Amino acid sequence: MPNIEQEIAEIMDEICAESAERIAETAIDYFNERFDEKEWDGTPWPSAKNPPSRGSLMLRSRALRESIRHTEITKERVVITAGYGSKVTYARVHNEGFDGDVNVSPFTRVVKGKQQEVRAHTRHMRTPKRQFMGETEELDERITASIASLINSKFNNE
Repeated sequence: MPNIEQEIAEIMDEICAESAERIAETAIDYFNERFDEKEWDGTPWPSAKNPPSRGSLMLRSRALRESIRHTEITKERVVITAGYGSKVTYARVHNEGFDGDVNVSPFTRVVKGKQQEVRAHTRHMRTPKRQFMGETEELDERITASIASLINSKFNNE
């Protein structure tokens, strides 16, 4: 007869490893759904001051949504990020909102075929919070249900 403690330890190791994967998948799916629902934790995102002429708010290029990924999965820790190592440097601003001054570098623009030089200046920016990532009770419930399903499948199949 095999050692029951060893079998339980092996099953628990499997559950821990698979739980981390499930947590990452569930969180990424939930965060991506926010772009479809355009809300966070039951609160709709603020409307755009100037609605986009094409596409949907926060989805014109899909770059922000597609930048959501896991950067670390271990038995002890799961890290999900957006904009990490990509051209989506604005992810945090949209998720947390921003109200403050930003420095604008000098640049050249073309207006009616003529080039105009724009000097460096400071501009006040207000970006409303349109959260799509973070902790919420609904996500915790989904993760709990997913792990409970995993545990049930391990003990019912063994």
